[in-house]
Amino acid sequence: MELLAKESPIIQKIIKETLSSVVGEERAESIFNTFMLDGGRLDELVHTMTTLLKNAGYINELNAFVEKLNDRFAENVKVSVFPEKVSLPRHLSEDVSVVIENNFDIPLVFTVILEDKDNFLDIIYEKRQEIYTNSAGQEAIIDSNEE
Repeated sequence: MELLAKESPIIQKIIKETLSSVVGEERAESIFNTFMLDGGRLDELVHTMTTLLKNAGYINELNAFVEKLNDRFAENVKVSVFPEKVSLPRHLSEDVSVVIENNFDIPLVFTVILEDKDNFLDIIYEKRQEIYTNSAGQEAIIDSNEE
């Protein structure tokens, strides 16, 4: 699923505000508009912004932009795992609950990786099918692949 910035006013706001804090409001508007004209694909956000900031003479501000952008996105996603630490012998089982709270206005796909540090589990589930509801009340399904 291709996600575009034009589909999410929340993500547009985060990108604009983050750019403004790094390069100033006037320059941020120009860079953001170019990003949107280029398609505004979120899977290429950092690559596109790297190119745009470099072309605008702001390559030194790139790290600050990426760090601030990550912080802003992280503020909108909360992941909780219960229990926090699971250690099981082979013959026992325990339920693990992963709760993902998403404050964005578009469905996002998450990957939950369970690490087998003690070699107790025969199968590690890279992805687990779950349904979650985002703040806009939309449901999305996380793909299920058992390996």
